[in-house]
Order: sequence, then structure tokens, then C-alpha cells
Amino acid sequence: RRVHGGETRTFFTTAMWTKSLSMLDMDQEFETPISQIISGTMVARMEFIIKQLPRTADVFFLVKAQSFTWLTRKKHNFFEPDCALEFTVNPIEVGQSSFAFESIVTFTRASTKIILGHGLAVVVAIDKPKMKSVDIPEKIRTVLQNAVRPRQATHGLMLHELRNVLRFTLQPTQSVISIPIQVRFSDQDWNKHVNNASYFRFFEDSIRWIAAKGDGPVAQLAASPIETLSVDHIRETFAPQDCVVLVNPCLDTGTFQFELRIENGNPTCRGWAKMQTSKSRL
Repeated sequence: RRVHGGETRTFFTTAMWTKSLSMLDMDQEFETPISQIISGTMVARMEFIIKQLPRTADVFFLVKAQSFTWLTRKKHNFFEPDCALEFTVNPIEVGQSSFAFESIVTFTRASTKIILGHGLAVVVAIDKPKMKSVDIPEKIRTVLQNAVRPRQATHGLMLHELRNVLRFTLQPTQSVISIPIQVRFSDQDWNKHVNNASYFRFFEDSIRWIAAKGDGPVAQLAASPIETLSVDHIRETFAPQDCVVLVNPCLDTGTFQFELRIENGNPTCRGWAKMQTSKSRL
């Protein structure tokens, strides 16, 4: 609680959402894929935006870039009772037209809590009539600035690193792998565009496709667990469309670069994955 001009107001610095675990939240390795993690952080983030930020008629918010890094891997047993994932988000930085969230994902069971990883998301203020970025309205900026907390993660990407790793353009070359995908209606959300988590799934599936269909060092790298996965949203994607994911393997850094291109050839999203290798921190 803080006092402003004699009026006491309550500012919420975090939003939390808890999801019970089921077999639908696990992949073939009995782990929760990052695309599922992103879905949970998105719900917690919307909880903060809808409940804590003042409403405005002409401004809404879109995610520009986001990332998640594993700290601890947890293989789940869906016969264990009362298992859940806890998603906590809070603002860590406020800019002129954008602000950043940190997310913390925790596995919970009875009195046991294990932090699984940390994420980042950069959110941009958009003018509805013009569909262009605008300055954050002052009354919203005030709430955000009062809710800002220091970043808790000691690992993973910093905000400037997130921007840097996603600053590239792929050109079809001999080393770039092209993987066709179909954008389905079920990939869209209530905004009638492809959901943020779907892009993470496109890139996760591309890595696993290379591991299954490829050979040599590139396939070996793709068969490694994903340590960090980051996405930069360039423009909206709509279903149904036949798209292609361009994948550039970088063996020297143990990473993959991605670009999702729609039917007319325009890129709509870029991604970057750091794989867990013997040189990784995990």
C-alpha cells in the first residue's frame, strides 16, 4: 500500500496463475514443453494486465518478444497427486512505448516447490485505430512503475541479449533447412490471430523434425534438450495457411535460428534456440 495525495492505494507487483498438471502437459520425455510454459505465463500476464492496469479505449497491448530458459528439468509422473505448475509474473522495466515482464515457473506438490525456469516478455502499447505503437498512457505508466521489481533470475537472457539474439534475417542457403508447416484454425486465439505459444510449438517441432529426419552433427544437436527458446513477433499470422520454417543450425554456438514465412514469402516471426549440450550451464 502506498499513499498518494492523502489517498491510500494498493499496487499489485505480481500476478500468479496455477495450473494442475495432467498428461496433456507432458511430451514424450515426460517433461512440459516450452510452448506449454509460454501458455501459462501468457495467462498470468493477462491476469496482471486486465486486473491491474487501467482500461483505455484506444490502446491495447501486444507481445513483441519473449523467451524462456530452463533452470531445473523435472520429469513428471501424472500418477503423482496434487502436482501443479505455478506461473508468477511481474514488471521489471518500463520504457516509452513498451514494458517488460519477468516470469517465474515453479513446480509444486504439497509443501515441495522447485523453480523450473525464468522467462522474459516485452509488451508494446498499440494504438487501436492506427495499429501502430504509441507511448504508454500516463495513468498506465504510473501503475507499471509502482509495480516494477528487480529481476530475480540469475541465469537466462537479459533484455538486451534477447533483442540481440533475435536480430537477424535468414536467406535460403545450403545450410538453411526448410520445413513446411500448416497453420491451423486451432493455432489461433480470441484475437483471431496465431497464438504466441503456437510459434514456440512451430519451432520446437522443427527442431524435433531435424532430430528425427536429419543426420550428422546437426541432427545430434537437434536431439539435445532445448535450454532456451526465444521468439520475436514481426507481424500477425492467420489460419489457414501453408507456411515454411527456415532453420539455420549454428554448430559452433549450439544454437538454431528460425524464421516463419507465410505463403507470400514474408517473415512473420523469428526465433532462437540454445540447446543443452555438454558445454551448457544446465
